[in-house]
Formats: sequence, structure tokens, C-alpha cells
Amino acid sequence: MTKHSIENSGDKGQESLSQFELSQRTQFPLLGKIITVIGVVMAVLHIWFNTLATLPELWVSVTHFAGFAVLCALTYPAARRFSNSKPALFFDVFIAIGAVACLVYIPLAEDALYERGVTFVATDWFFSILAY
Repeated sequence: MTKHSIENSGDKGQESLSQFELSQRTQFPLLGKIITVIGVVMAVLHIWFNTLATLPELWVSVTHFAGFAVLCALTYPAARRFSNSKPALFFDVFIAIGAVACLVYIPLAEDALYERGVTFVATDWFFSILAY
């Protein structure tokens, strides 16, 4: 094999791998800064959770998964064709807001749920389905 054929085979491999890469939103520079801030806050929270905090495991878990949901919803569109679409971004922001709503509701409703003997009321069902 010549050097040229090795370079060309690398290009073909790169092209075949690029079809599996997730598209990211690049047309919204402010969104990139917001995602970075959320990522840094989540990293600091995880350090705090694992060193100093004595929070219930449910609270730590819901914070972890809601933060991950927010980061994913804002970073990656549902499909490549939506990577620069403002309506798709609006929908993904709505998903992120839903994750934050679950983050707020679940720890606040935990005691009431246990006092009812783990019997769900309408709001429990709503936020469980929203979190799903």
C-alpha cells in the first residue's frame, strides 16, 4: 500500500464513522454558553454530593438525571435536520423545563407520598409520566 492509499482509506473510514456522530446545535452561541454553565454547575454539584452533602439518595439521583436530561435536550436535537431549527430548539427547551419541574417536584412531594402510604395522587402520576 502506498502512502496515498493509506490516507484515502483513512478518509473513507472517517466518512463512514461520521454518519454515526450526533449533530449538535452550532447556530446558537448563547445556548453553548448556557450548556457550559449548566455542565460546570452539575460537575460542582456532583463533587459536593460526593464529599460534603448528606442529602437523601432520591434527591441526589433526581438532580443527576434531571441535569443530564437538560444537558442532552439542549445539546442534541432529535434529528440532524433539526440542528439549526428554532422550533425544534423551543421543543427541546420545553423538555428541559419538564426535567427541571420533575427536579423540583419529586423532592418536595417525597414526604407527602410516604405519608399517604405510597398512594399516588394526580400530580404524582403527572410528574412520573413526565419523568418517564
